[in-house]
Amino acid sequence: MYVVLLFSSWAHRFWQQAAIEGQIRTIAQTNPMKRIGLIAFNSAVTVWGDCSKEPLVVAGSKLDSFQDLMSIGSAYELCRPARECADDVIESLWSLQEEGATALGPAMLLSIAIASGVAGSQVSGVAPSVFTGLIIIRTV
Repeated sequence: MYVVLLFSSWAHRFWQQAAIEGQIRTIAQTNPMKRIGLIAFNSAVTVWGDCSKEPLVVAGSKLDSFQDLMSIGSAYELCRPARECADDVIESLWSLQEEGATALGPAMLLSIAIASGVAGSQVSGVAPSVFTGLIIIRTV
């Protein structure tokens, strides 16, 4: 089961990060075998994933290409369960800085593509707003 969290670069960053950290800790405690990952977006999309490898930055014309985004996301794999990566993901979450515009659409498409490898995927969570940039993608 995958859970992918997105963080936006919008206002109220501290509260967003605190809320997302709470979600990560809850998942790690209640569903320690779920795989979680972090995706940040501003003028580019950065896939931090489960922080087991270097962040993947998607920028430029790739943000406008449905095919490129699906291909990149489908090839990306979250390897570690929440119990193993939660602290690393939280550390990366708190290192994020606000900058530039927002590439929300491409970030959502990449998240869906990452989760698409498992049948029964569902997208749920809260639509990004001024107060939150959290989207949860669950697969069975």
